[in-house]
Amino acid sequence: MKKKIIISILLVFIILIIGILVFFPFDAVIKEKIEKSLGSNVSIKKLKIKWNNIYAEEILIKKDSGEEFLTVKELKIKLYFLALLKKQFEIKEIQMDSPSLFLNRNKKGEWQIPMIKEGSKKEPLYLVIKESKLIDGTVTIRDELKGFYIKLTNVYITMKSNISLFKSGNTVITAFAKCTEGGDIMLKSVGNFTDEQFNGTLSIKDLNIRVLAPYIKGDLTVKKGFLSLDSEFSINKGYVKAPSILKAKGVEIESKGFLMGISAPLLIELLKKKEEIVLPFNIWGRWDNLQNDLENVIKKRVSEEVGKTVTSPLKTITKPLTDIFKN
Repeated sequence: MKKKIIISILLVFIILIIGILVFFPFDAVIKEKIEKSLGSNVSIKKLKIKWNNIYAEEILIKKDSGEEFLTVKELKIKLYFLALLKKQFEIKEIQMDSPSLFLNRNKKGEWQIPMIKEGSKKEPLYLVIKESKLIDGTVTIRDELKGFYIKLTNVYITMKSNISLFKSGNTVITAFAKCTEGGDIMLKSVGNFTDEQFNGTLSIKDLNIRVLAPYIKGDLTVKKGFLSLDSEFSINKGYVKAPSILKAKGVEIESKGFLMGISAPLLIELLKKKEEIVLPFNIWGRWDNLQNDLENVIKKRVSEEVGKTVTSPLKTITKPLTDIFKN
């Protein structure tokens, strides 16, 4: 008899829990709390919560000016249920579908990024993400100060980590994107966020050089050409070392002055002689203040090629005299 009563109570309790989960509008309540906590710059059109899964549609984050900063078509989050019971968030997987990011720097040199107002002090949030995927994204970068504009499409990023709430571990990052003006960008990296150490490779293939025209110093006109970059980098607590190889193919420029301390006519002559120029160089320094020796490498290459063009005619002139002395 007692067993039947206990079983009946358990059944009623289970039915009650299921009824609450099915009929109580948790989605609307949580959606409202999320939007209030993040401020008026964030809006979510649709939110669904089912046990350890969160599904959101049409997320919009705006800048303070009202312009779009980030839009996401779909967001799926899978959580570890046991971690939630400990008031800790261990995310099994995040999948972001068709996000669009808009980065803009105004004429004052300020990057327009939405500001999140600081609220009252809260307990620290323990967050671990095991795997995340970004599919079919776009990134638009506009620099009004320099007159620079670039749009990346087909952006695909994956991050896989063996980190947990109890131990640190490595994270593997792979990324790919296409430039609308021409060129592919690929990134592979392995490292540890806790130790701030990463190693990886960055590859840029056949980037249209005209995209970089606003950042090329000197009085010149960039007519055409493509650049490729292969770099092996290491990052240790914000300090970067990256031996790299730059390839310039089919580059044509017009100028009468000096470029990076090099006579423009000499550089133009080098570009005409070589269909592809290969320049090994180095990048180093803090990630927010990187240095490179590309200018010195270009000067050396021009000097070597100019030496060949100067000595070559002299050899043809002195050749008959050499033949006389031989006789």
